Amino acid sequence: MGRRGGEPGPNDDVIEVGDGRRLGYATFGDPDGVPVLNCHGGLVSRNDVAPSDAVARELGLRLISPDRPGVGLTDRLPGHGMDEWVTTDVAALVDHLGLERFSVMGWSAGGQHALAVAVSLADRVDRVVVIAGCLPIDDEANRVQLSKFDRRLLHWCDHRPVAARSYIRMTHLLATWAPKRLASMSAADLDGDETGALASRADWFAETMAEGSADPAGQVDDYRAYGRAWGFRPEDVTVPVAIHHGTTDRLVPVAWADELGRRIPDATVTTHPGGGHLIPITRARQILGDLLAP
Repeated sequence: MGRRGGEPGPNDDVIEVGDGRRLGYATFGDPDGVPVLNCHGGLVSRNDVAPSDAVARELGLRLISPDRPGVGLTDRLPGHGMDEWVTTDVAALVDHLGLERFSVMGWSAGGQHALAVAVSLADRVDRVVVIAGCLPIDDEANRVQLSKFDRRLLHWCDHRPVAARSYIRMTHLLATWAPKRLASMSAADLDGDETGALASRADWFAETMAEGSADPAGQVDDYRAYGRAWGFRPEDVTVPVAIHHGTTDRLVPVAWADELGRRIPDATVTTHPGGGHLIPITRARQILGDLLAP
């Protein structure tokens, strides 16, 4: 069993999945609304979607956000890939909640996890929203276009895990003891209104980062899964997909949105002029609106 990040809060619940592991998840928005499974980004936790709580409530969306293995309230599943995460954790969660049908969303590294859910559980997924999502980064031609930080951490996770765990441990300490400093450092990669959006939510950002980095070994597992082959092609996604990307995103190239849109059979692409990696916060209403039936 992996070490969990804290105790459940008022929005949280924990279930036991079939292999005896604990799986933690949070619920935001309208508790009776349209169910949407959220796939959190890298280095964060189930609470990455917390800033969308009020907008989701207004739109009638129920956001269900599980921690991936080794993150937050969920126990590790060493060596897992995205397919195993879907069949072991996601399927157990939606069955526990009695969801015959649901939609999926994912931000950043969570985008490819959302697509994995759509492929493995295609008969139950209505639509997908991918926000600042990636192309397959096991392809070196794609990986070299990532930010220097992501390339370094991916390399460390695969080849220097001690260094990776040390970095993640330092991130946890910074998020726990100096949240405003962490927000200030992270804002260096942001432009325009996103700098203020992060500064005004420093406590939320630090909390989700602290939970995401509480178990360094679990976070290394998650980053390794992020960097591996998907196990499917974008062309294999058969449900409707709405792709959103900011034109000034410094972490994930905006050109990837058009490439994903070209390769996914039923996809729309919306680019947000002047938006960066924080568009799920600064453009939440427009993005979440794509989860509603037309």
